[in-house]
Amino acid sequence: MTDLTAVAKAFERFAVDCHDSSPIYERLSLSIVGDQELLALAAYADAGRKQPIPNLLFAAVRFLEGDVGSIEAFRAFCLSHAAEIQAILQTRRVQTNEVGRCAYLLPAFVVASVSCAGRPLAVIEVGTSAGLLLNWDLYGYRYSGVEAVGNSNSPVQLSCELRGAALPPLPNTMPGISSKLGIDLHIINLTDENERRWLQSLVWPEHQDRANLLAAAIGVQRQHAVRLMNGDGLELLPQVLAGISQSSIACVFHTAVLNQFPRENRAVFSNLLAEYGEANDLAWISAEMAPGAPSIVQVEVTTWLNANRHHQILARAHPHGRWLEWTASANY
Repeated sequence: MTDLTAVAKAFERFAVDCHDSSPIYERLSLSIVGDQELLALAAYADAGRKQPIPNLLFAAVRFLEGDVGSIEAFRAFCLSHAAEIQAILQTRRVQTNEVGRCAYLLPAFVVASVSCAGRPLAVIEVGTSAGLLLNWDLYGYRYSGVEAVGNSNSPVQLSCELRGAALPPLPNTMPGISSKLGIDLHIINLTDENERRWLQSLVWPEHQDRANLLAAAIGVQRQHAVRLMNGDGLELLPQVLAGISQSSIACVFHTAVLNQFPRENRAVFSNLLAEYGEANDLAWISAEMAPGAPSIVQVEVTTWLNANRHHQILARAHPHGRWLEWTASANY
């Protein structure tokens, strides 16, 4: 049985994360910390699946159209719909597919493209969820202090505050793309209404801008479908990479994924890419939490060209792409 003390601590930490971002979830989390019945219900989310318990519980209630506006209504709904909530906690996963991340990915793709002499990119996303980030080249971008770039007619228009003195490289025209492919253990099927509703339920209640972007990106995805593969990236990547045409360059990327890998699998993943890069040109874009700063993303790019490896830390960014601080020198 899951230790309820550990579950309570998860809600304590989540309340801190929600401060200044979601007052509703902050209040609910603090109330759950001392509520043994709700902690016992939330504990069904653990079961060794390494899912963030508070996110899963709140999304389950929203998915079932429960009231998260008041503590009393939330508690009453949880207890009266416990069986339905339990079933969701044991089967669903937290896969937000945050579209705003494209704001810090775009300049990284520019670096990868320039570093590879403009060769078309065969883009592969590991941990793709519903594949919404794969359509980064179809979106519009507005960075503070610079002209808008990308598709100004796209229903997805991303805004990002630039911090620091350095400007990121932004494209006049999007980098060439030869193919797009997403891999995930649990692909979210956007043709299924319940799957779409689950994605929307994961957005925090006050974040209407994120909800709007998600809805717009789902619309783009349904017009411009991408290829998605269900399975383990470590198992599928070798065959996927082996199928890349020599006229293109493989470009593997991931965002907020490696923290879900067991430590030994992170090394396997890194070694897999290194081995491929020693024999084939490759670009690898990593956007994961910065060391010692769990609320900041560190964007990195590693390229192998003619077996020569080059690695750069490019930027620090808000996890949802609200701001970006470019730190790399322009030696790409």
